[in-house]
Amino acid sequence: MTTSFPLFALFLALITGYLLTLDKFYRTTLFYLIILKTLFKILIICCAVGVLYSCARMGRPEGGPRDVLPPLYIRSTPPMGAKNVNSTKIELVFDELVALKDQSEKVIVSPAQAQQPIIRANGRRISIEFRDTLLENTTYTVDFADAIQDFTEGNPLENFAYVFSTGDTIDSLQIAGILLDAHNLEPMQKMLVGVHSNLHDSAFTSSPFERVARTNDRGEFVIRNLKPGQYRLYAINDVDRNNLYSPGEDIAFYSDTITPTMVSTTGLDTLYTPTHEIDTVIPAIHTKFYPNNILLSMFNENIKTQYLVKDERQDSTRLYFEFGAASDTLPTLTLIDYPDITDWYKLNRSMTNDTLTYWITDTTLIKLDTIRVAASYLRTDTLKQLSLTTDTILFKYKRSKVKKEKKKKKGDDEEADSIIPRPDPAKFDIVSKGAQDVNLPLIFKAEVPLRSINQKAVHLYHKIDSLWEDVDAPIITLDNDYSLHNYHADYEWIPGDTYRLFIDSAAIVDIYGLVTDSIVSEFNIKKLDEYCDVTFKINISEPAFVELMQSDDKPLYTASVIDGEAFFSYVNPGNYYARLIVDKNGNGKWDTGVFNSAIQPEDVYYYNKKLNLRRNWDIEENWDLSALPVDMQKPLDIKKNKPQKKKWEEVNKNLTDDEDEYNEEDEIFDVNRNPFAPASNSRKTTHY
Repeated sequence: MTTSFPLFALFLALITGYLLTLDKFYRTTLFYLIILKTLFKILIICCAVGVLYSCARMGRPEGGPRDVLPPLYIRSTPPMGAKNVNSTKIELVFDELVALKDQSEKVIVSPAQAQQPIIRANGRRISIEFRDTLLENTTYTVDFADAIQDFTEGNPLENFAYVFSTGDTIDSLQIAGILLDAHNLEPMQKMLVGVHSNLHDSAFTSSPFERVARTNDRGEFVIRNLKPGQYRLYAINDVDRNNLYSPGEDIAFYSDTITPTMVSTTGLDTLYTPTHEIDTVIPAIHTKFYPNNILLSMFNENIKTQYLVKDERQDSTRLYFEFGAASDTLPTLTLIDYPDITDWYKLNRSMTNDTLTYWITDTTLIKLDTIRVAASYLRTDTLKQLSLTTDTILFKYKRSKVKKEKKKKKGDDEEADSIIPRPDPAKFDIVSKGAQDVNLPLIFKAEVPLRSINQKAVHLYHKIDSLWEDVDAPIITLDNDYSLHNYHADYEWIPGDTYRLFIDSAAIVDIYGLVTDSIVSEFNIKKLDEYCDVTFKINISEPAFVELMQSDDKPLYTASVIDGEAFFSYVNPGNYYARLIVDKNGNGKWDTGVFNSAIQPEDVYYYNKKLNLRRNWDIEENWDLSALPVDMQKPLDIKKNKPQKKKWEEVNKNLTDDEDEYNEEDEIFDVNRNPFAPASNSRKTTHY
């Protein structure tokens, strides 16, 4: 039956009863009796109709509103905040069935445990069993983050931590902040953050953290229940799960010692409804813990073990070496069976000398199926030191079998036997395709290192009206001295005009004496109105450069900051983002940190807006590096590590397609902002 009909019937019954009471005093009034009978008839008819309607109506039962509330903590044994605890078994009770999600990644115990406690969910209870012996006079914290969820809907109970002490006091100080990737300002999720009261740097590499926390999906962390005193703060990507730094792991460190404090203040509390709408604002006393806005920048020192990863003979002409780390020293190769042959290769290498290709130039060696080489190179020994070692390496090459030619029949042209087949030409290609940028050179690539280029055999023609005019040709030069494959040709192109490059046959010779066929390429130069210019005015006095990039964080254009201004010309239209790097050592690239030397990675800032650049359009942007906290600077559309949207947000907001995005304000705990000091070694971020 529907809800409205019984209420109506009840209303009529009450009115009738009331009138019956009045009838005792007014029985002689015939008019009233007529009204009473009429009301009874109406009541009987309504009841009959209601019964028939409710019986005939077959509706779907209503499911009620969606559950968006997390589990509610009820009690625990021992109680929350208990002191002088000696039991290693703990039980937490909640108001509904609960489950644990990703507990190995989210649940963290302080002090750090050699053996992780056994934590299980069973019905409305969660049990914790410590396997390490409890330390005396120590405050223990089991920080669940958002691992506890209700069993049916998966609503997480966020920032929940269980605390007890084995002594007479509960330590209550806190340190809070955020951990970002030093190079791209991405929030570092599920990283281990910890402290040492031993202020010597050696504690970081030799002892487990004293108290720890794990970053959430926004990169935020809170280290709870600290004793008064001074601390060093660190973060690691604890790959081996030993609660201390191991070489090769990503790390972060705070440059100064930290003394946590707390202050009681009077403020306002906002009470929310179950659907997260504002209900009431009431006065309250708050305890604030400081520091609460620490920024840690995570980096990798790129300390790699130096060893020979791979060696192979790729074909009859190439020997290939791959090493585990960059090096400033090249190996020395000696032919064991042919010690008199010294000048026998051309070396093509990477800029960091970790990949080396030796192109064999001696024909005697090319014909050999096996080449023995003594290679002397630097290798990391058991003491983690580089030492010179020599290996004997056997390079083998299995040649494909040559098919025997069929015997010629009598009468075949005997002169054909004397014709030597023409060798394949050397491969030298023009990489530049399509429209040529005004400010860029022509790009070439050689498949095999070259012996020579006859610059006189290179011709350039400029199309004027419909005629081709011979002009001075550009000089084709090697890009650098370590890569023997990449070439370029600089030229002052006239915007919007057409050119033709022609290289005569045999103008280019590779190291094996093979020559190129003739090469011809016709191309148009882009017009000036196809580009746009970008200028940034930046409040910085330190050496710096700005990178323009698209959504993949890979720079496409780079400009130095000169007198507070970074200028980009000849920028192709499109959507761009900007990143500034404080180039402290002036080497034109971002440099990572060095822990042993207490060197932080170079500071990085993002311009918070997307640049929609159109052709023939110049823009000028004012960039205040301290306008936003550093954790709020990277535009959300290119941020990779985004927090998950909460279920109550999805229920309460009927977002349109255009609005169905995170707001930048969702990226913070508090609306308060901290002044941002771009020149400081230990930068600050949002209050937590």
